[in-house]
Amino acid sequence: MRKSVHQWVLLTAIPLAAFTVLAFAPVARPYFVARFRGVGADLHGAWLPRARLSGARLGGARLSDANLAGADLRAAGLMDADLNGANLAGADLRQSDLLNATLRGADLQEVDLREAGLQGADLRDIRIESTFYERVNVEYAVYDDATRWPEGFDPQAYGAVHERDSQRIPPGDLAALPRKFPAGEKIFDVLPGK
Repeated sequence: MRKSVHQWVLLTAIPLAAFTVLAFAPVARPYFVARFRGVGADLHGAWLPRARLSGARLGGARLSDANLAGADLRAAGLMDADLNGANLAGADLRQSDLLNATLRGADLQEVDLREAGLQGADLRDIRIESTFYERVNVEYAVYDDATRWPEGFDPQAYGAVHERDSQRIPPGDLAALPRKFPAGEKIFDVLPGK
C-alpha cells in the first residue's frame, strides 16, 4: 500500500513539474537573459512587463518591440540598445544610461526618466509629453517633427538635435565631444503639472 502511494506521487509530480517548466520557460527565459546575460542579447519582442531589472547591463541589447511596460530599469545600462517600438509605458528608468540608444517609435508614456542620460539617443517618432523628467540629459539626442515633448519645452535649448541637422553631429564616442553646457547646467528639468 505504502509503495503504491509513493509511485502515484512520483507519477503525478514528474509530469506536473515538466508541464510547469515548459509552460513558464517562454516567459522566464527572456527575464533571466536580460537580468544576467543582457549585454548584446537578442530579446526582440520579449515579454517583460513589470520585470525587476534595476541595474541590469543591457548595452547593445536588441529589445525592439519588447514589452517592458512598468518594468523597473533603474540605473540600467542601456547604451546602444535597440528599443525601437518597445512598450516602456510606466517603466522606471531613473538614472539609466541610454547613451546612443535607439527609441524610435517606443511608447514612453508615464515613464520616469529622472536623472537618465539620453545623450545621442534616437528619439524620433515618440511621445514623451507626460513622461517624468528631472535633470535628464538630452545632448545630441536626435528627434523629428513627430517627437512630442512636454508643452513649452525647447529641445534645441537643451542640446537635442533635429534630424535635419543630425549630420552635424561628429561621429565617434559622444563622451569625447565637448559639452554644450557646463556640468549641472541646462539639463532638462521639468516635471509634468509643475
